[in-house]
Amino acid sequence: MVRISGLLVFSLILSLTSCSEGWNEENKSVVRDRCLGEVYDCDCYMDKTLEVFKNPAEYNTQTPEDKEKWETALKECEKENVIIDDGDIESF
Repeated sequence: MVRISGLLVFSLILSLTSCSEGWNEENKSVVRDRCLGEVYDCDCYMDKTLEVFKNPAEYNTQTPEDKEKWETALKECEKENVIIDDGDIESF
């Protein structure tokens, strides 16, 4: 009986930890909160982050190569800079 209980507990722990390896909504929320909306399209930012890092552990322990790959991918998400000519601004 003790052996069966031990196996059940081990199976439960194994299944719970295996489910937490991917991106859940809480992990995604943390990444989404780090998106600079004035610089990046945040939906694109999230998509590119999930493409480069298969799970939060990879994201948290990025190698310099991973970071470079991510930054390259994020270039597609950059918003265009809007330049305002001072002559177009109306004074009050």
